Amino acid sequence: MENRSATIERESYVWEIAGKPVAVRLDFDLLDRLLHEILRGFGVVPKRGVEMGGVLLGTVQTEGGRQVVYIQDFEPVACRHTQGLTYVLSDEEQKKFNDTVTRWDRSQNKGMHAVGFYRGHTREGLGLSETDLDTYQNLFPDPSAVVLLVKPFATRVSTGAFFFREDGEVRGESSYLEFPFRRKELSGETENPEPKPERGRRSQPVETEMRGGTEVPPSNAASASPSFTDDTLKLGLPVAKVDESTGRRIKSGWVWIPLSFIFLLLGVVLGFQVALSVRSQLPAGLRQDPYTLNMTVTPAADSLHVRWDRAAAAIQASSRGTLIIIHGDAQRNVDLDAGQLQNGSVIYKWTGGDVRFRLEVYARDRVTVSETVDYKTAR
Repeated sequence: MENRSATIERESYVWEIAGKPVAVRLDFDLLDRLLHEILRGFGVVPKRGVEMGGVLLGTVQTEGGRQVVYIQDFEPVACRHTQGLTYVLSDEEQKKFNDTVTRWDRSQNKGMHAVGFYRGHTREGLGLSETDLDTYQNLFPDPSAVVLLVKPFATRVSTGAFFFREDGEVRGESSYLEFPFRRKELSGETENPEPKPERGRRSQPVETEMRGGTEVPPSNAASASPSFTDDTLKLGLPVAKVDESTGRRIKSGWVWIPLSFIFLLLGVVLGFQVALSVRSQLPAGLRQDPYTLNMTVTPAADSLHVRWDRAAAAIQASSRGTLIIIHGDAQRNVDLDAGQLQNGSVIYKWTGGDVRFRLEVYARDRVTVSETVDYKTAR
């Protein structure tokens, strides 16, 4: 009997095992964002990196007698890695993790709720640690809750694996099914699809080779005599002259036109590369607007996802910040430490109506940088 399978849909990947009580549906756009978050930690330390983690958000539906977990978003929980490169939280960080799970408790949210947690995995193998099992058992008692581990790689595709309960037990040493954690492999998309042949150009197919993206006739076509169409003459393109007595082509001054174009193109490319080289040598603060945070707000079910540019100069130079949320007549101030600023996002439970978000970050030398973005409902 088939004991594992994976179904691919247009916009999401469905992870499922035949005969098992839990399946997972993972949106491709979310997968891209989640992989970016995990790889952000992977690049911190050469060859291994640090592990990142957080809470998975979504919904659960019963389909065909099993629980299908729809993962729709996630909320990172920062770790300062005081105990090494692994995602092991301090007491203060564990409290923040617990508070995040409580805030997204299923009983308090009609829409998305906490459906499990995720963690980057830079250790040997791909299985749950004792800390993972304790977190899973204590904070995620729902039978449908899942754990996602992602093993990042620098030179090849990362690997993902889900873990879940079966009759109250967790198979933590390995997953039933590991899968490539990248959109291209899961969706079947190709980066350079072959162009469709244009109609009316050829009555019979002609075999070609691809060299550097340019279509080149095969070697057996090189001996074919050249032919010139009426279109060639109408366009005013030069036709090679042939000495009738010798059969050799007569050189023409037209050859300098394509050569001039090639030299011009090379000059443009070299100039562009020099400009990039000079720009890369500038201090980071001069390469971008130091007062821009690039804030955005996007709706997700019954929540608003507030994001800002984690690579912004002001964010990189700040040790703390405040997110001011003005919703109707109410105002709420959320204090953010350096780790939370580096996460680059906050999820706000939304009950309707217009909301204003203002992020203030306190950089060094007593410099304050702020930016405001409004979320307005349709009128």
